[in-house]
Amino acid sequence: MSSSDESQRRAYWRHQMDEAHAFMCQMRDYPVNECGESFADLRAAAAAAEVVVCFSDTKVVDDFDRIYWLRASLV
Repeated sequence: MSSSDESQRRAYWRHQMDEAHAFMCQMRDYPVNECGESFADLRAAAAAAEVVVCFSDTKVVDDFDRIYWLRASLV
């Protein structure tokens, strides 16, 4: 990789990280307030609605089961 390519790559990633940081700073202005709404199992909801969905069964970080839950009102 040439010095110019390396410089462009670094500039690109620096810009991406700066943009991500600015976005996260803006998100702090919108605090999360827990509403107590229950969660729903997406696998069960898809089966009940007879919707064919492929859910991955692979482990996360080779150790943890995947969790497919979402706020009930969104399901």
